[in-house]
Amino acid sequence: MLATVAMDDQIYTSTDSGVTWTARASVRVWTSITSSADGTKLAATAMFDDQIYTSADSGVTWTARASARNWNSITSSADGTKLAAVADQIYTSTDSGVTWTVRDSFRNWRSITSSADGTKLAAVADHIYTSTDSGVTWTVRDSFRNWRSIISSADGSTLAAVDEGPGTGGQIYISTDSGVTWTPRESNRMWRAITSSADGSKLAAAVNGGQIYTSTVVTTTPPAVITYTAPAGTGSATLTFQVQDSGLSNNLDLTPNTITFNYSPTPTPPAGTDKSLFVLAGSTTTLNLTDWGFSDADSPSQVFTAVKLSTLPTAGTLRLNGTDAAAGQTFLVQLGPAGATWAPLESSGDRSWRAMAASADGTKLAAVAYGGQIYTSTDSGANWTARESDRSWEDITCAADGSKLAAVVFGGQIYTSSNYGVSWTPRESTRIWSSITSSSDGSKLAACSLNGDGLFTSTDSGVTWTPRGDLGTQVTSSVDGTKLAVINGGTINTSSDSGVTWTSWLMIDFGPHFTAITSSADGSQLAAVVYGGPIYTSSDFGVSWMTRESHRLWHSIKSSSDGSRLIASTASGHNYSSSDFGAHWNLLGMGPTPKASSADGSRLYSWIGNGPIQASVGEPASTLTYVASTGTGSTGFTFQVQDSAAVNNLDLSPNTITIHVVTPMEFWRQTYFSSVLNSGNGADTADFDGDGIANLLEFAFGTHPGSSGNGPTSLNWSGTFASASFGSTGQPVIALEGSMEYRALFTRRSDYMAAGLSYTVQFSSDLSSWTDSTATPAILSSSGGHDLVSVPYLPGMNFFRVRVSVTP
Repeated sequence: MLATVAMDDQIYTSTDSGVTWTARASVRVWTSITSSADGTKLAATAMFDDQIYTSADSGVTWTARASARNWNSITSSADGTKLAAVADQIYTSTDSGVTWTVRDSFRNWRSITSSADGTKLAAVADHIYTSTDSGVTWTVRDSFRNWRSIISSADGSTLAAVDEGPGTGGQIYISTDSGVTWTPRESNRMWRAITSSADGSKLAAAVNGGQIYTSTVVTTTPPAVITYTAPAGTGSATLTFQVQDSGLSNNLDLTPNTITFNYSPTPTPPAGTDKSLFVLAGSTTTLNLTDWGFSDADSPSQVFTAVKLSTLPTAGTLRLNGTDAAAGQTFLVQLGPAGATWAPLESSGDRSWRAMAASADGTKLAAVAYGGQIYTSTDSGANWTARESDRSWEDITCAADGSKLAAVVFGGQIYTSSNYGVSWTPRESTRIWSSITSSSDGSKLAACSLNGDGLFTSTDSGVTWTPRGDLGTQVTSSVDGTKLAVINGGTINTSSDSGVTWTSWLMIDFGPHFTAITSSADGSQLAAVVYGGPIYTSSDFGVSWMTRESHRLWHSIKSSSDGSRLIASTASGHNYSSSDFGAHWNLLGMGPTPKASSADGSRLYSWIGNGPIQASVGEPASTLTYVASTGTGSTGFTFQVQDSAAVNNLDLSPNTITIHVVTPMEFWRQTYFSSVLNSGNGADTADFDGDGIANLLEFAFGTHPGSSGNGPTSLNWSGTFASASFGSTGQPVIALEGSMEYRALFTRRSDYMAAGLSYTVQFSSDLSSWTDSTATPAILSSSGGHDLVSVPYLPGMNFFRVRVSVTP
């Protein structure tokens, strides 16, 4: 039984080994077909938002399955029950295609293959990915290449994949260990498809527009695997080698080559700190960054990003963003980096965008269109205003607050603005300007020009310029403008005196050259990308460099102000992010190349083609609150802090926040005396500051128990008995309004009943006998947890006092 598909045609089947063929199904853009071992069960995929189609009668009848997608490839187990297909994601089925489950992430999936039992799967996109559990989990394998097709032996141990090229090798790759290691085979060609015998020993591969090649895989002697184990610390090591071919003579490279291993310490896990919180019964307390006691021993330290709740309190309730929290939950404590999702700012319009600049907070934007105008926004891109004239704008930069702008014209002049882009002044001469950068205050500028003109700097916001030599094509600056770094082909040069003198630090001698460079705010952290090479990072102002990530067609890179967060993009539209100064990288997926960033990396801006500008905002920080029970007592919960490193980023030893739910008086004692006990300096009857006022009265009237001044502080108030306010709490005072209306004024805690306090106003004519007032105190105003209250004098009385008692 044979079956094949044709684009813009039908499915064809043959039961006589291909002598005769029968057209099946409808005309569609068929892309792939697979069969069970006995040929009765077939499954085929179609593109252009079409479906998967299955047949249980050798292709005579077909049923549409799954959702409409751009399906690229499908594979089947030997019995036809387990299917796997790729489109935007990987999809698997265990019931011959009736139902489907989405697997793995969004990628440009091209091909998928399966072992006979359907447990081992392998698929290609930007990398090779393998699964040993029928597609539930996936492991990335080998390097980034233009993978086109992949095939598996029946047992899944031998895999073969083809790289379509160009620019990434264009070879056939073989694995005999289920995809763990790979060996390149054959020559650089535009390979299109590959297939295999059941045992994986015989292969056939086709070249796009070329010939078919066949091979027998030798599996008896697997290729040697050489590993390198790095020592502790930071540094580099080299390995020299000579390659050898299959010739009988002159088969050894006469010039040894070198592999350089750059190594750095694996990030150490961060640490949290145990803490005790004292909260009022029935209150709601919001936990903040300082409550977790985060620390990190790495140098430079990683960024505190998240907290994992290990256990929950046994009393009261933890709420995460208003919803009851659960043990095991992880939540962000700071705004996360952007780049995962994007949304178009439609009001910016479709234009030939060339460059963008953003203020430090990412709210003020400026963008230039090649052959168009400059456009500015003061509301994060919601609205845009056209500025200046139509020119061949090439690059733009701005001060941290967005007020000062500078833009360059390819084959024109430099233009500057000091009023958020409202008006512009032409500067310098007509040159082939390619790049410009600015200090945070906009006073120091540096611009690059092509055709041998080189670098120019300005220290007066662009009024005058000084040539600095033919140093580079793209420049980046520290916030103070003193530290500059430029790329020039395969060289990086740095300056620490605003461009007066320069040092060449990093030179690469292979064909591809640097395409972009970025800097931290202080200029110490640098990162640069090579088109067809790796990413390079430096943490010492460019003196030494580390090789990062894989060789890719790197196109752009942006940095947060502290240098910890980086986002790099390839020419194919893949974005990679790092949260640990470039040590480790994660694939964010397909998206536009970031063109402008806020200082903390939480806002990114870009565009696709000539479409509108797009924005990406990082995930917001969560709010964790503790709602205390109405009774007093102690409880707590455990947690683990997490930092921005890609590995070893979780504290291995959970810490504890102990929560003491206390009365208002206990809370007051803890605040001022670091103990809730009614003893020692915090006793109710003690007078710690020696001002003659016992602690109980300090608590009742809202005064500070540790500040005596020149004696007891009196209540400070203003206004009338009808409308009053108090500037500060203090001891009770007598007040007169009009000619004869006297009142006793004092501050009372707003929570006096919960605190168990009782205020009794007494009057006397001779300071010997006292009469309790029966009047209800009138509240004149409230502020800071205290009420300003008044009680009218009793007739014939000259003196008053306020007695305070507390319920035990």
